[in-house]
Amino acid sequence: MRWPVLLYAVSHLIVLLSAATLAYAFDDSIIEEYASPAADGIHVIDGSYVMNAGDLHINITNFGLIGSQYSLVSTYADAPSGQWPGGTGDEYLWAAGLWVGGTVAGDIRVSTGHPEREFRPAGDVADTIYEARDREVIRPAAGSICGRRHPDLRADDDQDGVEDEETLDGHDNDGDGLVDEDFGQVGAQMMSCTVTDNSLLAQELYPDHRPLNIKVVQNTYSWSEVKARDFVIFHYIITNIGNETIEDMYIGMYADCDIGPRSSSGVGRNDEAGFWDGYILGEDTAYQPVKVGFMHDEPGPDALPGWFGVALLDHDHSPFDDELPDKIQVHSYNRFASSQGYYQGGDPTNDSERYILMSTEHRDRDSANYQVNDHRFLISSGPFKSVEPGESVEIVYAMVAGLGREGLLQNCCRAMRTHFGEFFNRDHEFWSGMMSRESKVCLRDFGVYPNGESRLMYMNRWGMDLSCIPEPHMFRIMQSDLKYDHDRKDFCIWVNLDNCEECSRKAGFDCTPMKRSRLGCGGWSLTPEQAAGCTGVNGNETQVHWLLDMPPPPPNQRLWASDNAVHIFWNDRSERIADSHNHVKDFESYRIWRSDYWDRPAGTSVENGPTAESWSLLAEFDLDNEFVNVRELPSGDIAYDTLPLGANTGLDTIRYEPRVLSDPQFEGLGKVMDALVKNGRYRTEHLPVIFDSNGNLKPEMISLEPWIQYPAELDTFYMCTEREYDPLTGIAAKPAINFYEYVDDDLLNGFLYFYSVTATDHEIRSINGKLTNIGPGLTGQPASAFSAAIPGSSALPAEEFGTDRNKVYVYPNPATSESLAEFQEMQPNSEDPTGLRVRFANLPLSPCTIKIFTLDGDLVKELEHDGSGGYGECSWNLLTKNGQQVVSGIYLFSVTADEPGFDRQIGKFVVVR
Repeated sequence: MRWPVLLYAVSHLIVLLSAATLAYAFDDSIIEEYASPAADGIHVIDGSYVMNAGDLHINITNFGLIGSQYSLVSTYADAPSGQWPGGTGDEYLWAAGLWVGGTVAGDIRVSTGHPEREFRPAGDVADTIYEARDREVIRPAAGSICGRRHPDLRADDDQDGVEDEETLDGHDNDGDGLVDEDFGQVGAQMMSCTVTDNSLLAQELYPDHRPLNIKVVQNTYSWSEVKARDFVIFHYIITNIGNETIEDMYIGMYADCDIGPRSSSGVGRNDEAGFWDGYILGEDTAYQPVKVGFMHDEPGPDALPGWFGVALLDHDHSPFDDELPDKIQVHSYNRFASSQGYYQGGDPTNDSERYILMSTEHRDRDSANYQVNDHRFLISSGPFKSVEPGESVEIVYAMVAGLGREGLLQNCCRAMRTHFGEFFNRDHEFWSGMMSRESKVCLRDFGVYPNGESRLMYMNRWGMDLSCIPEPHMFRIMQSDLKYDHDRKDFCIWVNLDNCEECSRKAGFDCTPMKRSRLGCGGWSLTPEQAAGCTGVNGNETQVHWLLDMPPPPPNQRLWASDNAVHIFWNDRSERIADSHNHVKDFESYRIWRSDYWDRPAGTSVENGPTAESWSLLAEFDLDNEFVNVRELPSGDIAYDTLPLGANTGLDTIRYEPRVLSDPQFEGLGKVMDALVKNGRYRTEHLPVIFDSNGNLKPEMISLEPWIQYPAELDTFYMCTEREYDPLTGIAAKPAINFYEYVDDDLLNGFLYFYSVTATDHEIRSINGKLTNIGPGLTGQPASAFSAAIPGSSALPAEEFGTDRNKVYVYPNPATSESLAEFQEMQPNSEDPTGLRVRFANLPLSPCTIKIFTLDGDLVKELEHDGSGGYGECSWNLLTKNGQQVVSGIYLFSVTADEPGFDRQIGKFVVVR
């Protein structure tokens, strides 16, 4: 019995259950395609947007749902829901969604992303999901837009003096005529979508829905680095877009886990749930506060070993408002069981019940072993007192997975440390950010009392919380050397407003007047080890969240499959991007990885890739360079040894010269492109648009007219043309892009192979005032960027097609259960219900039609294949034109090329089922 909830309900209001109860019971996953005409094409319902840069794969939608509800039949159910490790088919999340509740003119309202999908795209064609990877926007339209953040020296992308002023949403948010040019990308992978709770569609689907009139920007971040690949961040910006104030807003995250392999049924019935609140010691020797609702399988022989949690990382608060906490708080944690009614611990079914749970300070106990159930849980924070029209509230969650309880908590700690980021000296002032004082407090910000005296001077905190400061430090708060006149109007000082947080990060517990430790953050010069957990030291007054030491981004790559081989091509992007921390290019090597013998476990796909553990290193090519090894001698002196770094293979052996550059057909284009580039008008990496809005060739592009029908070739010439910096005109340099090739041969035709090219860097340290290479650095992970290919026989020209040595044939033949299983049998999915296939080889260098018949001449299946690109194989999944599996027997086939000169080929093969 929820006694606090019941008392609250009786004393405040009673809302009769109505159609909202029916709406809750109704799962709308089967009608996601139903939308108003204005919203056509906006809802992302195909499961194609998956946070997969790390090891935790989560399906993202723009209609409130997080996850894919993998046990239901829908257009997105095949997508990873909360799969960990990614590529295994083991799921730790069924569905989740944001909850926002509050009162508007005394009326209680709650909007949810799950189980009711009351958040929807607003109706603009741009209101879809946007994805950026490694500083490039890749969807819904690929482009060269780069989102940079401090400390990158180019963080102000559009040079207007303001950084990160855009939202990645396809709109010109800052009104400068450019779209998404100044968003700050976080992580190796970032997705953004914008939804509202007041769409007509939401009100159609849920007639009792009363919107708060809010807009929600959902940003999700993930990393491929080892220390950050087990969590996905959800950063919400919630804005009041109505005309009335939202009072007592509470924000929560609801999660329904259903932990287990996709191949098993009823996996959600034996889950256990709980909540953990405390401090975890991180790798940087500072403690991080961890507040996480979690679930895991009931212990047993078939239990998955992982634990899954939703951790609260941050939310807006006012350190000057005594009624609000100045640290992040989980106001309530509630656990629900599917087999029980609301008052016995089941799910709430209407806005009143939801708001009561969110606003009542309460934490359910962890479930005991005998309480296994199909659990769900909700963590909520607040109140955010008054959110006026136009005002926003931000909150940040992490969805985290780890091995057992300790693994989960350590990964929560890593997520918190990644969010904490670093502090920088942005204003280049000496007094700001000294002695842990990074917050500027001015009298004007606080006003005066009726007697004319400052509120600041009479606040019980004096602009800072004294409860965690040892006595000798209390009298240094208002020292004259920590103040200055701001425009000679407002008396301002730099103070330490988060000293209790610093104390807790040092001590590992909530500091109080009776329970505190010496901060150790007040020194004038602290080493990185001493500064762990401190804020605003050594002149650093500005916090930048989401900073993680990262290797160079992976290069752009493509694959060319040939007979028993795959050619991997990539560019030199990794070499050209400077490290964001030290602002120098620290590239060291390329590593080529392969993963094979993948069988597509349930819930996985080629697009989301294999497991992180399945990658094997094929080769590495590094710069020919040295590093300085620093060591201490027995005498106490320091010795500096110069040693070779790596194998020093150099990169010349893998350089690739695009053949088009020497093709006689493009003779003269090199000189034309050189003149165009040196003109300096264009500074992009790829060829600019050469046609105007009417489809006419731009005047400055007239010289390209003989080759305009070859856009890919034009782009290659443009990329490979360089321009030196011109000091007289100030025209920036444009480097020529280099390309590389690695051939992986002796492969099996017809088998699927994954490839990834990653980059490493070297570690740099200042020695005697000079940045010096001191050894190996960070290594990119294969999951950050990969492609897949199937080697196969080459398509044959007319003079070779059908000869005795080059007849079309089918393999495996006979296609028995054993031979098909050995031929990389895949787990079935909705698009490929058999997971089996046979291959037609030696197809013509032309588009062609393959027809398959029974011995009686009945048409079984017709396949289309385009071999004009040189690839001469095609697969068939042994399904008839009616979608039925073929039976055992002898089958005939014919291959007819669309182009003249190719004779029709016929043959036969055997299927034994």
